[in-house]
Amino acid sequence: MFAEHGLEAGYDEIARRAGIGVGTVYRRFPQRSELIQALFESRIAELVEVAERSAALPDAWEGLVSFLEWAIARQVLDKGLKEVM
Repeated sequence: MFAEHGLEAGYDEIARRAGIGVGTVYRRFPQRSELIQALFESRIAELVEVAERSAALPDAWEGLVSFLEWAIARQVLDKGLKEVM
């Protein structure tokens, strides 16, 4: 839902897509920021990994371009990640 609709996606729709009750979402994540953090931790970890790999390339320009191409491609596909970043 966040990838398609951004961070303002509603809890009702998130719960429906996850196949759980909306009450479960509210109990587990009473604050929207907690839900966002839980969902995007792995994506941010992946971002850090790509940044480190890009920074390790011998050619600094190649590293920067490599990272930016990856990051932009991810943001195009994931509206929520774009908003987090």
